[in-house]
Amino acid sequence: MVPVDYLEKLPNLLDRLLEILPAMIDPAREDWGFLDMCGADPATIASVRDQIATIETRRAAIRPG
Repeated sequence: MVPVDYLEKLPNLLDRLLEILPAMIDPAREDWGFLDMCGADPATIASVRDQIATIETRRAAIRPG
């Protein structure tokens, strides 16, 4: 498959990422281990925030979905 084959799936994938990524850096439960695994490294957290912003921009560009 080529990337164009996934265009109809893209909105749902981006929405799912926008659920998962924020939970990685602001977990709802103590058993989410991402912050422990990365040592709560500020650079890693900033990188995840940057990824969230990029995905939000991309998702807004393809609304409605």
